[in-house]
Amino acid sequence: MRWRGSARARAASALNHSGICTIYEIGDDDGRPYLVMELLEGESLQECVAKGSMELNTLLGVFIEVADALDRGRTLKGLSTATSSRRIFS
Repeated sequence: MRWRGSARARAASALNHSGICTIYEIGDDDGRPYLVMELLEGESLQECVAKGSMELNTLLGVFIEVADALDRGRTLKGLSTATSSRRIFS
């Protein structure tokens, strides 16, 4: 069985970038699709900004890293570069 996100997940697994979560395995177990990815620890950008805990220079550095990661991601066909502050970890 192929699940809707499998093509995107396979495209993302081909990426090697420090700003993009690593996908280790994509599979199907008795009809149930699964994805094994890197464990991210910390706070999302949304949480940091809401607490007011980021200096402007730090925030700009995060945006530069995100822009670089999105640029890398868009080079692969079929990979969405849509993101939100909930999906960005600092």
